[in-house]
Amino acid sequence: MNSIRRLILRQWKSEDQPFFVSLNTCPVIRRHMDGAMEHNDCVRFFQEIVLKNPEAFAVCLNISPQGTDVSSCEETVIGHCFINPEAESQFPEVGYMLSREHWGKGLATELLKSLVNYAEKKYQGLSATCDLENESSLRVLEKCGFVVVKIVREEEPHYAELIRLF
Repeated sequence: MNSIRRLILRQWKSEDQPFFVSLNTCPVIRRHMDGAMEHNDCVRFFQEIVLKNPEAFAVCLNISPQGTDVSSCEETVIGHCFINPEAESQFPEVGYMLSREHWGKGLATELLKSLVNYAEKKYQGLSATCDLENESSLRVLEKCGFVVVKIVREEEPHYAELIRLF
């Protein structure tokens, strides 16, 4: 997709499957979502959905020396992000997650800004949902221009619906 400061967002490759599975089967990483995925379900999801989705991206940390051309840089996969144009919302839904050791370093804000820049060329806006207890993710969304439009407390966990217009 493109390069920004420390991150590269690129299409997933089959050889990335072990990382994707470890990320999505981790109960700590997925605690603010719908819980950890079962291993076999995660493998199937990766093969049948993620690899075929042109707007599902591996989030990679650029580990090359500064100034290296993006096409030849070294990277390590640290997360997942996506745009789902078929979401049950007025606008496509955006989502992201990083491996735990990369939390709190500003990387989520960086990757979401990159997704927003990409989406501005294709869509009129984006939507997101966020568990109200995930204050860090709410801050990331707000820093990237998302606005809370609805708070849902009828369901557990309580969550916010957000949108970002272009």
